[in-house]
Amino acid sequence: MDCHGNWAAAIALMDKGCLPRPPLTMTASMQVSFRAPTPPDTQLVMRSRVLGIKENSSGGPLKATVEVEVVVVHPEQGPAGEALERVLAVGTGVYKRLGALRSM
Repeated sequence: MDCHGNWAAAIALMDKGCLPRPPLTMTASMQVSFRAPTPPDTQLVMRSRVLGIKENSSGGPLKATVEVEVVVVHPEQGPAGEALERVLAVGTGVYKRLGALRSM
């Protein structure tokens, strides 16, 4: 979850700043709520959503922080064959931009 959120934050900063590559980011905090056990040997789905980007007090994007929500779900099939998802974990992370761009 941490890595997924970190990349979501980096891509959000890249998009916002019209950068050629995503910047380096670091996890400042991560809070996870586990809702159900993870079944073994099954594929899981992770989704992230940027909750907000906060610029530093000096007005520049160099030390911006990004808050991201990451959800882990297990795809399941309902009684009528419909697609369902069981939420296994929900996390919220805060990621800080370090300044440099990633080398890719």
